[in-house]
Amino acid sequence: MDLRAVLQFALLGLGVGGVYAVSAVGIVAIHRGSRTINFAHGGIALWGALVFYWLRDDQGMAAGLAAVLTLLSAAVFGAAVYLLVIRIIRHRTQLSRMVATLGILGTLIGLAHSVFGSAQRVPDTSLPSSGVDVFGQTIPSERIIIFALAVVVVVALSAWSAWARLPLMTRAMAEHESAAQALGASPHMLGSLNWVLGSVLAAASGILVAPIVGQFDTAMMTVMAFALAAALLGRFDSYLLALAGGIALGVGESVVTHLVAEHVPSRFQLGWPQTVPFVAVMAILTLRRDRASNRLPAVPAAPVAAGLFRPIPVGLALVGIVVVLLVGDAQWRDAAILSIVFGILVLSLVVLIGYANQISLAQMTVAGLGAYAAVRLDLDYSLPFVLAPVAGAAVGAIAGLLVGLPALRVRGINLGILTMGMAVAVSGVLFESTHYTGGITGSQPHLPTVFGLDVDAARYPDRYGFVALFWLVVAGVVVAVVRRSRLGRRLLVVRTNERAAASVGINIARAKLSAFVISSSLAGAAGVLLGFRSSSVTFTQFSFMESINLVSLAVIAGVTSITGGLLGGVLAFGGLVYLLISQLHIGFVAENYATIFGAALVLTVLVHENGVAWHKRFQNDPAPLPQGTQPAREGGALVADDVTVRFGGVTAVSAATLRALPGIVTGLVGPNGAGKTTLLDAIGGFAPTTSGSVHLGERSLNGDGPDVRARSGLGRVFQAGELFEDLTVAQNLRVAAENAGHTDGRLPAPAHTAVERFRLAEDLPRLPTELPMARRRLVGIVRALAANPAVLLLDEPGAGLSMTEIGELSANLRDLAHEEGLAVLVVDHDMALVMSACDRIVVLHQGQVLADGTPEEVRADPAVREAYLGEATEAVVAAPDAVLSEAAMPD
Repeated sequence: MDLRAVLQFALLGLGVGGVYAVSAVGIVAIHRGSRTINFAHGGIALWGALVFYWLRDDQGMAAGLAAVLTLLSAAVFGAAVYLLVIRIIRHRTQLSRMVATLGILGTLIGLAHSVFGSAQRVPDTSLPSSGVDVFGQTIPSERIIIFALAVVVVVALSAWSAWARLPLMTRAMAEHESAAQALGASPHMLGSLNWVLGSVLAAASGILVAPIVGQFDTAMMTVMAFALAAALLGRFDSYLLALAGGIALGVGESVVTHLVAEHVPSRFQLGWPQTVPFVAVMAILTLRRDRASNRLPAVPAAPVAAGLFRPIPVGLALVGIVVVLLVGDAQWRDAAILSIVFGILVLSLVVLIGYANQISLAQMTVAGLGAYAAVRLDLDYSLPFVLAPVAGAAVGAIAGLLVGLPALRVRGINLGILTMGMAVAVSGVLFESTHYTGGITGSQPHLPTVFGLDVDAARYPDRYGFVALFWLVVAGVVVAVVRRSRLGRRLLVVRTNERAAASVGINIARAKLSAFVISSSLAGAAGVLLGFRSSSVTFTQFSFMESINLVSLAVIAGVTSITGGLLGGVLAFGGLVYLLISQLHIGFVAENYATIFGAALVLTVLVHENGVAWHKRFQNDPAPLPQGTQPAREGGALVADDVTVRFGGVTAVSAATLRALPGIVTGLVGPNGAGKTTLLDAIGGFAPTTSGSVHLGERSLNGDGPDVRARSGLGRVFQAGELFEDLTVAQNLRVAAENAGHTDGRLPAPAHTAVERFRLAEDLPRLPTELPMARRRLVGIVRALAANPAVLLLDEPGAGLSMTEIGELSANLRDLAHEEGLAVLVVDHDMALVMSACDRIVVLHQGQVLADGTPEEVRADPAVREAYLGEATEAVVAAPDAVLSEAAMPD
């Protein structure tokens, strides 16, 4: 290896790394101001480059003045985006904010093609380009200047953000909006200013990088992928880490380019530098472990449609497509085929995004892998076309499994960034490769036949259309079955709240991977149908930009419903709606379809974020509770022995030991910060224990995850309730019962008894959002009992209840424990509930067990008196009916 050459390429990478850093800093600024990851960053960079070089080259304007005007226009655009879009949706779901920026991206790219279609693709730089000697290597001065600019900008921003009031208020707003507003901060002013800053930096990065990579939308999207990876290093919050990440990625890309050119045959060289952001994002997200990652927080998601089969609209849609295939001309038949295929692709996202809330920007990449596998099997082994979609589905399932593995540790937008990096890498290495796929000329498989019948789409589009229609029906049936199945209920539970899902015994990893496999298998089959639609299969139609467009299409149509999947196919570019517009000679709409589509996506998020096809769910429950009950689980003692939990250098629980016995209600009390909930999380598997052991009966639970502990007999009720909002009360209970091994969904005896005791029968067909807080808390308890636990762990069950309701709850808890043989462990600040419901009480103080005994023994314990009561309340303790009130034991 020539180390001098490696050094030279590393130095060359500093300039590109500087561009990545500037762009990454813009992404960080916008995230700081609005907690939004701006996927439109690449579009703003593209427009910055196009406007600047148009002013400079076509209008003859001085470069300095052109730069000022370009950056001012970017600032105005950034402020407008915040005020008109982000301000309205800033408190909505993560997916909504991401999709809004994707819509802005689509609008910008569409407009760029319409306005600057003939723009010079690789402009000359305005910076000096003479060589500079650095460590004995000649480096273009342009690269050194870009690197220096990036360092100066980032260092200045970092210093300003550390001391100036405006950035400090921005950070305060991000931490606690209402507290910052109380100090006089305006969230809209701060959000606008940060969007201005981010957009200016995006435009600047476009100006700087255009002479290096060209004014191509795909090139700018690649720059955005690198910038997102760099910003991710500092959790979208640190300017300095964004600078470090951008420079490291630029240097890495340049060095990889050199190493590939030196050691890899030329026919295999294309695209490998584009794998750098994917590898970087994968390393950052999978190796970095956040402190609270084991707590499995809920991820907000849009409501899901009911999944009820409606034969009339589905039948009418199928009849319409059949009529087009039978009597339409070649254009209409081709549009119908395209709509059918994209219907399958959108349905695949209904499973993944709609049901499982897993964001993927690589779905078209998966489809392309299915198509590539089918083409190779056709060319190398003469695979019959009738089996080609099956092969594509199999390869798609494998790809989905690999894509889904990072989802076990990565959530939300981070997963979207990771899958986007993967899509960029696969597009560069495989789909654009002349050696593997034929490049722009594509691959030429055999003409498709089915059982000897020629179904070539060019000569027999009606026949090919019916083959595609068969697979659309299969996909629709699969998605409908998933929605109504036990797996579907699990997916909806996981999308609503992963922690609560684990508490009823659902294996989160298995549910997520199932969604990825099913979704990707549908995408793989659709990829085959899309590819073989032409005699020459080209893979540019599976680029990562097409994955972004597919997500946009799905969200507009309605990504949470089967109807939305079908509508998405009809709305696809080149599909039936597009052809209808063209036939009606609405030239402006047809010529600007991509631009209008992007704007429509933004409008959809603003006006109807669940999509065109979404409708309010019906109240009839597709999975009611079966009649009858299951026998209760045999009890066992819960023993936590010397449990210690540390978070960094903080010891939350120190060598705590407690026992919860069958038929006994045990209370765990102490002030805020004593470690009560943390100890409960450690017992349930939601917090990692540094040392100690947890046993249930004779079974050790050490090393088991929360779902395994739930299936072993630990039931958990959370302080916030954390019900599954997309499911009715009956379905909440059924999911818990199913994951306890009762596949028919019948409730165990304790849960059935609790339904009657709590008078919840009339609430079974209702959604949790329709219930008052007191009823929701009771539903949470019954749901935990539906998993048939041997031990019930309750965190603050009395919060928000009236004194009458607390008295009823206390009596019911005692009766359930005594009559059903349950071991109940209760954490609560309401000492009236604790003292009246509990047979034993454990007092926790600064993470350690201070006292353990009956209520009378705890009241008389000198250590408890000294720690919590003091001499002023001795008379209260001495009184015959005295209890440890909240005043005596402060929060």
